[in-house]
Amino acid sequence: MLNYDFHNLLSAYEFECFSRDLINAHEKLNLGNFAEGKDGGIDLRCTYGEETVIVQVKRYMNYNELKSTLKKEVDKVRKLNPTRYLLTTSVDLTPDNKKEIAKLFHPYIKREEDIWAKQDLNKILEGYPNVERQYYKLWLSSTNVLNTILHKNIVNWTNFEKKEIENAVRTYVMNDSFNDALNKLIENRYVIISGEPGIGKTTLARVLVMHLLSQKFADKKDSTCYEDFQYTNYNIDDLAKMMQDNKRQIFLFDDFLGQIAFEKGEKNFDSRIIQFIKACQRNQNKLFILTTREYILQQGLAYYSRFNDGKGIELSKCIVDLGKYTRFVRAQILYNHLVANKIPQAYINSILESKNYLKIIDHRNFSPRIIETFISNGTHELCTPIEYFKKIIGFFDHPNSVWLDAFLRLSTIEQEALLVLSTMETPVLYNNWEIAYQHFFKKVHKEENYLSDSKWKSTVKVLQNNFIKTEKCPNGICVEFHNPGIKDVLIEYIKKDNIIRELLIDNIYYIDQLFGLFCDFYNADIPDRYHKIIVNAFDKCWKDFKCCDKVIYREFNNITTYSRFPMSKIRTLNRFIYRFNTVLNDNPNYVGEKVTQELMSDESFYMSEQLDLLGKIQITGSNLDMDLLFETYKERLYSSDDCLNFAKSIERLFPNHLNYLETDEFCDITEKYLREELEITNNSDLEELESTAKKLCDYLPSLKNKSVINLIEDANNEYYEYLDSKYESYQDDYRYEGYNHREKEDFEIDRLFATIKE
Repeated sequence: MLNYDFHNLLSAYEFECFSRDLINAHEKLNLGNFAEGKDGGIDLRCTYGEETVIVQVKRYMNYNELKSTLKKEVDKVRKLNPTRYLLTTSVDLTPDNKKEIAKLFHPYIKREEDIWAKQDLNKILEGYPNVERQYYKLWLSSTNVLNTILHKNIVNWTNFEKKEIENAVRTYVMNDSFNDALNKLIENRYVIISGEPGIGKTTLARVLVMHLLSQKFADKKDSTCYEDFQYTNYNIDDLAKMMQDNKRQIFLFDDFLGQIAFEKGEKNFDSRIIQFIKACQRNQNKLFILTTREYILQQGLAYYSRFNDGKGIELSKCIVDLGKYTRFVRAQILYNHLVANKIPQAYINSILESKNYLKIIDHRNFSPRIIETFISNGTHELCTPIEYFKKIIGFFDHPNSVWLDAFLRLSTIEQEALLVLSTMETPVLYNNWEIAYQHFFKKVHKEENYLSDSKWKSTVKVLQNNFIKTEKCPNGICVEFHNPGIKDVLIEYIKKDNIIRELLIDNIYYIDQLFGLFCDFYNADIPDRYHKIIVNAFDKCWKDFKCCDKVIYREFNNITTYSRFPMSKIRTLNRFIYRFNTVLNDNPNYVGEKVTQELMSDESFYMSEQLDLLGKIQITGSNLDMDLLFETYKERLYSSDDCLNFAKSIERLFPNHLNYLETDEFCDITEKYLREELEITNNSDLEELESTAKKLCDYLPSLKNKSVINLIEDANNEYYEYLDSKYESYQDDYRYEGYNHREKEDFEIDRLFATIKE
């Protein structure tokens, strides 16, 4: 008979979900979970016509704790007045305990069988193996299963010791990568688990091995579980020596191509790997798991010809990809580590406050390794509860430890290609990146000033899926960093090495790369030593003016579109003033000297950017005809924003035309655009339109008397009233089923973390 300790094996949230699935299977119900605090006294509920079934889930150590809590629930249940009330608990109950509980909740608990205690849950679970298998923590963490596995033949167990397995099982979150790996493993008899550093490759391998060795797993080909596990992280011959024909064996070659850098194996290494895979496929009672970092795998594939010649085998990969970690899976990873490491409640509260957990799981640098490193290493002992959340966010903001080692193990060309990419605003067109690096390579490697196409492609292949990712877009192929944290590491790396930074500055191809090289500096921080080389680099690029094409993603109706976004000359000069203001101390009119009448009159540029640039340079003494520019801009007023920008600039740039602010002509043009925009503006943008209108009134006195100002204000107030009424209705009709996808995720995440509130 099963004898699972649900209290110790499952978290509060997991026990609630387990109770739901087991009751649904046994009672043929369709129970759903409810949000914390909305429906007091309800954990699970379903409705059939006028009948309502409510289930309360209580995870406690002993009966006294349970009874004390249940007494507080009685009034809530009476108010809810369900047709039937069930209770599940992790506590072992005596017949007298059940009678006392049934009496307490009379008449809602119809019979004592509606009280499911620990022993009842175990007994009922025997009839539903699918439910049991779904909650892998029960059987992977149970003492019986662990002892059964540990008494099997395990070679070099030091790398797969009991404590490591227990930790892996307690914190691992089942996700699509597990099924991908398992399915490919069973189908092909081998699988390669690859991915970024810190993504969870070894943890996935451990859980797979546990799953396969446990009595709960049976191969589709027969009902016998695997009985023997062999491990190596050094030599394929170690595994080959242990292969026995009549045994169902699992083999694991951890970091088979090197731990942190590609390491060339012994002679005919690729042939021997392929031979071992074929031996596993022939025997059909062998499984082979290999793990490696993705960038090392790409280097290995490029080096070993037999991995790619089509004569051996077609390598089957299961990439453990952050893209497969949904927001809810991320939330479970964080939750599991908090619970498993028994973080004090005061520190947990800092993560629960204002839903700070959402900032962690949605962080651009989210990584299971960062979670594990921060939480399991006792960081809470080194700070106060108030500081705890700030420290973990700071750790995510600067995840250098995860990426720097991997970067330093790359070849010189691979490192340089990434450093050049870090100077560009990604996502960028792949061709722009290639051109920029080819230019850098020719200038730096003068003795070998030609980078072959094959060498470039092999470099990209190594970086693909680990450091970078590529995607097709209408303009070709765009490239960006696989994780934003990688660029953070590279920028920090450049910052600490003046020689590398100067080398990159001297050999930029696109003018906007210069700004990327100083994105880590504020104006006042740029050392004097860089001033001259910045000016020289800018002058070289300004002459031919080459800028790269940043690819802009735009989401509309769940469709991603792309557009090229090259830097304009106007935007470049504005940006130079903003980024390199201290550089201009040596030559205050450096930018002004590049500003011409033709540039300021060019209608292909935004007028607002032209006005902005004029406001930053020294106009007095320049060759600009400001009266002519005034007439030019006056004819280019196409929106209320244009009118506002023009009005703001008149006093500073066109003092000879101050009277234009009081003319009916300017007021009528402005009113016309405000009316047109009011007709087409979305409700959510009304506030911005009202703000623009109020600012215009400050410059155009006669505009205040125009009815359009009141019309905009009334429209905005009406929209806010609508939002208020919608919010109240939303509060009244608050139900899980009515959410969109994002709201459903947030609902589940909030409910998950509600289980660890005080």
